[in-house]
Amino acid sequence: RKSGTEYSLEVAAFGGGSLNFDFPNNSLTGSLTFDSFCPKDSFFNGNCLGTLVNQTYNLQVQNGVISGNNFEAYVVTDEPAFENFQGYINGYFYGPNGENFGATIYFIDARTNDQGNTDEIFIANGFFLGKL
Repeated sequence: RKSGTEYSLEVAAFGGGSLNFDFPNNSLTGSLTFDSFCPKDSFFNGNCLGTLVNQTYNLQVQNGVISGNNFEAYVVTDEPAFENFQGYINGYFYGPNGENFGATIYFIDARTNDQGNTDEIFIANGFFLGKL
């Protein structure tokens, strides 16, 4: 949708990646790749195959910290399309021996406005589940 000079598009994004939990050092690193996108309405109608857009974005998970059953990390990229991009992961371990995890991921656009202040504009979020 187009509104003034701003552009908004609602999509479902697909991809893969890995999270590397270093428990002795209480740290987390990894990588994520988003390589397929489908308009939201097509996704909810089960029609992604006919409307899939293939474009690849590579992201890195950095400076992650594990604290008890919680973990969090920054998500960064050097993709030119995401010049002001900031991403974050926040998750928890659960289940027997904490061998399962769930996390949310969200992204903001942190542009500096005409007054020199940073506008943190929400651009996307998602979740993932995994097993160690």
